[in-house]
Amino acid sequence: MASNEPRLYIARYTDKDVDSRLAVQLRARGYDAISTFELGNQRSRDQAQFEYAISTRRTLLTHNELTSIVARQDPLGFPDRL
Repeated sequence: MASNEPRLYIARYTDKDVDSRLAVQLRARGYDAISTFELGNQRSRDQAQFEYAISTRRTLLTHNELTSIVARQDPLGFPDRL
């Protein structure tokens, strides 16, 4: 899991629209990566996926559009928590 220690690379969280094997392949190469499938979150909505990524200091890697989330962001880039 992600830690609070400084990193030289980006920790990744892949959602259900990304091949579930990608996180495994990234970890095999020494990167911090986990997939929604490994966590059992594949049925979670986009907002929940985004909030999980934020709470664990990960980037959310997806192949779908997160326009509904991005559209509700404030000027500092933090999503509304509605």
